Amino acid sequence: MMKIKEISKSLRNQAVGLFRGGNHTYRQISSLLNVSLSSIHSIVSRWKKFGNPENLPRSGRPRKLLQRDIRVVKRIVRKNRFKTLKLLSNQVNESSINISKRTLGRTLKEIGFKSCMRAKKLHISEKNRKQRLSFYLNCKSFSPRDWADIIWSDESRFKLFNSDGRVRVWRESNQRFNPNNVTRTLQGNGGSVLVWGCYYGNTLGPLIFVEQNVTSHVYITRILGPFYKNFYIPSIEYGKILTFQQDNAPAHMSKRTRNWFTAKKIPLLRWPPPEPRYEFDRVPIGLNRKKNKFTKCVANISNPTKIHAKRGVGTNLSERIGRIDQLNAKKVGRIEKGQRDTNKILKMYITRIKLDHLLHNSIVRTPEFL
Repeated sequence: MMKIKEISKSLRNQAVGLFRGGNHTYRQISSLLNVSLSSIHSIVSRWKKFGNPENLPRSGRPRKLLQRDIRVVKRIVRKNRFKTLKLLSNQVNESSINISKRTLGRTLKEIGFKSCMRAKKLHISEKNRKQRLSFYLNCKSFSPRDWADIIWSDESRFKLFNSDGRVRVWRESNQRFNPNNVTRTLQGNGGSVLVWGCYYGNTLGPLIFVEQNVTSHVYITRILGPFYKNFYIPSIEYGKILTFQQDNAPAHMSKRTRNWFTAKKIPLLRWPPPEPRYEFDRVPIGLNRKKNKFTKCVANISNPTKIHAKRGVGTNLSERIGRIDQLNAKKVGRIEKGQRDTNKILKMYITRIKLDHLLHNSIVRTPEFL
C-alpha cells in the first residue's frame, strides 16, 4: 500500500483555528484546506483530547536486539576488531542472536563503532618498551635548569647536487623525458656531506663537516676531538657540569667511543632504545644479510650424496633424511612468509647435523656463523 504524505504542521494549526472560530463545519474546513474529511476529524479530535494537533509518538516495531544482546555484540566486536562485517555477523548469529548484516552494521554505528583504516605504529619490543619507560621516569623529575645543562647533539647528511627525495611534476602523458620535466642527476649521486652540531641552553656549539662515513675512529678524531677542545672545556671552566646527549648510532655506542667519554670524564645521558630496525634474528631468510652463507650451508646439508656413507647404511640414512627434508620444507616455507624467525631454522638444521652424525658417524663441516 502506498504511503500517504503526512499533513504539515501549518495545515493542522489552520484546521484547529477554523474550528475554534465557530463559523465553519468539518466539511467546509476540508474543502478550504483541501484535506480529507476524516483527517480533519482526527486533527480536531486530537486537539480536543490532548490540546495539541501533532501526531502522537509511534511505538513502531520492537527492537531486534535487547540491551543484553547489544552487550554480547560489543564483546564479540572487541575480540575480533579486524574481521569484516560479514564474518562478525556470522559469529554473532552463532551466539543465539539472529540478525542480518545490515542490522548489525546499524547497531554498531548506534553504539559508537566505526569501520576505519587501521593505524600504523612502529613495533616496540617489550624489552625496549621497559627501557624507554625507565628513561622517561628518570627524566620526569628534571627541572628546566637540568635540561639546560644537557648538550644536545645530532648529525644530518645533505646532498651536494640536489635532493634525493621524490619530486612531483605536472606533465602530459608523452612528456616524461622532456628536459623541463626531469631531475638532473650525476654519477655517484653528486656526493654528500655530513654536518654534526650541538647546543645547550642558549649556547650554540660548532658545526663540523665530515665528508666520509662516520666510524668510531672518525667520530672520535674528527668530531669529538674538536668539540672537546674548542667547546666543552671552555664551557666547564666555571665549574659547570654538562651532560652530553647522543643517539644510539653504532659509532656512538661502540666500546671505543664509550671508553673515550670515560677517559674525558664526560657524563652521558642514557638515551632510550631507538625504533626497531631489521635484526638478524628477526629477518626472514630472503632479507638475511648472511643469506649466501646460509643457502650454501643448506645446500650442502640437504644433499645426502655429500655425506660419506660407511658400512652400506647410506640408503637407510637417505630415506630418513628425505623424510626430514619434507618436514623442513614446510617449515622453511612458513619462515619465508615471516611466520617464523631465522633462529628456529638455524636450530632445525643444527639438529639435523647432529642427527646425521649420530646415525651415520659422518663428518659434516658447518659454516662459521652456525
